[in-house]
Amino acid sequence: MNETKNCEKCGSVYPRNTQYSQKQWDKSRYCSRECSSRKFEKQNPMDGFFSHVSIDPSTHCWNWIGARDATGYGFFGGIRAHRHMWMNGIGDIPNGLWVLHRCDNRSCVNPAHLFLGTLQDNVDDMWMKGRGNPRVGESNHLAKLTEADVLAIRDDPRLQEDIARDYGIVQTTVSAIKTKRTWAHVKSEVFRAGDTMGGVVVTAITSYPKG
Repeated sequence: MNETKNCEKCGSVYPRNTQYSQKQWDKSRYCSRECSSRKFEKQNPMDGFFSHVSIDPSTHCWNWIGARDATGYGFFGGIRAHRHMWMNGIGDIPNGLWVLHRCDNRSCVNPAHLFLGTLQDNVDDMWMKGRGNPRVGESNHLAKLTEADVLAIRDDPRLQEDIARDYGIVQTTVSAIKTKRTWAHVKSEVFRAGDTMGGVVVTAITSYPKG
């Protein structure tokens, strides 16, 4: 009686190769080289995607809770998460078009909240939603630091890696603050302990935040 198995890839029934030893047959899982070749096994590009999504029932936004880039957009599979959703849930992104948000929520990946538009559409949408004048410093809702933090970081003599660890930021952010590539609008006023400003005695910063 000929022995048979079901192929684990395509499900078809295949007979035992007469040249197989019992050990080879016991290990056999596929009906052909095509089915056994890993190059034919395509991974679903959305695998693991939804484990980084939290749905807000009030706004219906699918908020990305995984990795984000410096501007607040979700990041997945080497690209921004909302673009990944569009490309793998809706279709291609034609050259010259951007994936924009109807909800004005950068972390949202709900396909119903996304639409395609040109760069000019993106600029027009930004002004229409009142984001024409970018908010800087503490007024930016994505800011992790306060102006007081920035002044303390500038004066902190420790290694930048140690400073970054205490404030929950990265070393390059500390470097940018110290060289005033960022937070340049925050002006440092030089006072000594005991000096007065507007009748108020200035107290020097004597300690740094502890991790």
